[in-house]
Amino acid sequence: MAPWRILVTLLPSVACLITATGQTFWYNGDFNDVHAHANEVNTYIEYAKQYDDFDVPEGGRMVGSAWSHNLAYGLDNVVEAEIEVRRGISEGNGGELLFARRLPCVMYRTGRSGFGMLEFGYRVRDVGYFLRPGPYFLNVAPVGFGRGRSFASETTGENGIGTPLNNGNSFFDAPLYGFYFTANDPYWGYPHDFSQGIAAGGSAAESYDVTQGTVISGSLARLVNPDDRRLVIRPSLPISLSRPSAEIVVQATAGAPPLPRLKIRIETACSGIPSTRARQRLELFSFTSNRWVLHDERIPSVGDSIVEAELIDGADDYVEPNTLRTWCRIGWYDRGLLNLSWTASVDQVVWFTGPR
Repeated sequence: MAPWRILVTLLPSVACLITATGQTFWYNGDFNDVHAHANEVNTYIEYAKQYDDFDVPEGGRMVGSAWSHNLAYGLDNVVEAEIEVRRGISEGNGGELLFARRLPCVMYRTGRSGFGMLEFGYRVRDVGYFLRPGPYFLNVAPVGFGRGRSFASETTGENGIGTPLNNGNSFFDAPLYGFYFTANDPYWGYPHDFSQGIAAGGSAAESYDVTQGTVISGSLARLVNPDDRRLVIRPSLPISLSRPSAEIVVQATAGAPPLPRLKIRIETACSGIPSTRARQRLELFSFTSNRWVLHDERIPSVGDSIVEAELIDGADDYVEPNTLRTWCRIGWYDRGLLNLSWTASVDQVVWFTGPR
């Protein structure tokens, strides 16, 4: 029997927010062995980025991973890449920046080469940003170590997936060269598209229950994206020192066992730290031992703080066998102080269950 009542559940209008597959919904195609253009961060230059357009299909997608293919030299053992998702780019206008983050990446050889350079892929995973249906722009650029170069591989859509393909609607942003979201097609005199891709993955919150304190603003939808639109909780006096002053339990649907891993990411903040004795705890519920298991404890942050917990061995213990639900609990403890002039807020709760 569940140890709480779920008071807020997923509404039909946001049912599409839950996506747990790793399916590629857009890949712009393989290198055409014709051209490649600067696409890099912190190499011999500060940065240069190529943005290409893609469509999110009906129902929307939670982004799990994204990648770009680049001809590169002097970029050995790249461990990070920057991802940006924008909307509405036009000539000289960067549009709306929806998501930007520097994330760990996997660097791999594609088996292709050109202009005396090998082609490498740089894939970021566990992105965790939900996109509603419509057109967007993507850039994934490897982060170097102050040396080397990287050039986005051009494509004409061979082996492409999704839409659009080979439409020439790409833009270049590189201050060193005097480009500010300059359309590639008219500048170079022919269409340019770049070998990039994006795949679904991750599970957003499907329900929550505030088990201590009171919600003063926000809703379930505020837990989906890290967009500074938060669910805010006002604390209340706990019955004992061992109990939190504010607490929320969140549920989502994970993949079917056996899981290669189970990872959760939360983004939280406090309006004010009530005391140096205050603590924020992240717990996951083990269905094998039928108890909450502590996975992180720290002093709460006034600004946004990202906490991740990843389980590899025993990940299936945290998934309910029949429903495939997984539960997390976030609590804020002020150790019995009577100062309740602070609030706790949650910007995102998201799970990942894909390959390691």
